[in-house]
Amino acid sequence: MSKVIPIVLFLIEAIILFLAMSRTIDSQRNQVGIMKALGVKNSNIMLHYMGYPVLAGILGSIIGCVIAAFVFIPLVTTSCARAYSLPYIKFSLSIFSIIPPIIFSSAFGVLACYLSGRTILKEHAAQAMRPKPPKKMKKLLIERIPGLWSRISYSYKLILRNIFLNKQKALASSIGVVVSTVLLITAFGTQASLLKVAEQIEDVYTYDLRVDYKMSTNIIFLKEILST
Repeated sequence: MSKVIPIVLFLIEAIILFLAMSRTIDSQRNQVGIMKALGVKNSNIMLHYMGYPVLAGILGSIIGCVIAAFVFIPLVTTSCARAYSLPYIKFSLSIFSIIPPIIFSSAFGVLACYLSGRTILKEHAAQAMRPKPPKKMKKLLIERIPGLWSRISYSYKLILRNIFLNKQKALASSIGVVVSTVLLITAFGTQASLLKVAEQIEDVYTYDLRVDYKMSTNIIFLKEILST
């Protein structure tokens, strides 16, 4: 779980960055067109917009590691201390653990920015400064079924047309919702499983006396206690 869940979270992050950067670049078509008209290269424009997700990835990784060090690690330490007798147990967060989140976040952000901005950079400067032309919409498969499309309400017709008009955004949003739901199910399922295991342990391991000791306890003293 410690290896799979971060990958799933990075996937959600990539989807959020893709949707955010696509909306940002679409809303700044005039700015992109002006920069192209002034002679700015496409690579420089792309690097300009790639700075936003990279900065967000760096700041998010730093804030996440700080919150983990001061909030989650003490919670895990307290939880383990209540469940187990493990003397001198300590959990720490290495300074090098911040490097993988920064690398993955920046890589996903750069890829999302490239996929979002490559279409508008192919346009000419005059075309980019104009409003985005509407996409040509073909008839849906459900529209070709006689008598079915007329029975659907207007709100559902609008939803279906928007889904098939922006297939990439609709697919990314659907994947994000599905993955988030899977994470919630996994979290509640893990909690229920751990509670069930704890109940079984209490039923199996029954005792009248329990001795907790530290690492520095003398072995001879322990033998005397066990012999009595």
